[in-house]
Amino acid sequence: MKLKLFIILFFTCFHLFSQKDSIVNFFDNNNKLTTDKTKAKNFEILTKVNDTLWLSRKYRRNGKLFYYQHYNSLAKTVKIGQSINYNKHGKMIQLSYYNKEGLLHGKYKSWFDNGNINAEGRLYEGNKEGLFKIYHYNGVLAGKAIFKKDTIIQEIYYNNNGEITKKEAVIRKKKPSFKGGLKEYRNELKKLKRALNYKIDGDVYVNFVIDIDGSITDVTVDETIPEKLYIELVDFFEDIKGWSAAIDRGRKIPFNYTQKINFKL
Repeated sequence: MKLKLFIILFFTCFHLFSQKDSIVNFFDNNNKLTTDKTKAKNFEILTKVNDTLWLSRKYRRNGKLFYYQHYNSLAKTVKIGQSINYNKHGKMIQLSYYNKEGLLHGKYKSWFDNGNINAEGRLYEGNKEGLFKIYHYNGVLAGKAIFKKDTIIQEIYYNNNGEITKKEAVIRKKKPSFKGGLKEYRNELKKLKRALNYKIDGDVYVNFVIDIDGSITDVTVDETIPEKLYIELVDFFEDIKGWSAAIDRGRKIPFNYTQKINFKL
């Protein structure tokens, strides 16, 4: 059975492509343009608004919008106006603005998937200016910084209980890690491949969140696959233990991870 990867996607494309001055682009796993629609990870609808304005809307394989942005031309050389990012469930997770020169300018705000605010502040001609705030996943203030032309003038950090943390002890950036390293994680995936027995052909992308306690949550699959396979994939990934949480400026934060699984007849 061949995977029907783009049923929803094609219906969306054909509907939007019928609009005047619209173009559809497909992108592979490396965000490169591709003509092979069955291997595309996402696609874009570019619509001409007027002679100096084009609207870009980017969609996941399942047809859900994840990016909204205007550009000054079909070549997309300069971003203009409001820019919005959405998570895989269609919830807004980032809002920013660009001036006519294509520089971030104005208020900036981002949210965690649980709806709590992640960060907020303002930018001026591409630089952070004034007060920026970041928050823990539970909504508690995690830090404040004063910027001048993108340079921190003053900063202070807080733990989950609102107590001040020494900035020297704050870990700026750390991706999730698996106990035993990626080799051990790949060994877990080998167990999955041995356990599954489905006569399908193609790539399946499993999306999940590595939560702040290291557990795997919110497992989803974009492709149309047998229900039994979907349940087995969800159960398998939710049972994986060994991840540590991602850290950003002293905060444990959820991390979105996508795992490609290749099925061959």
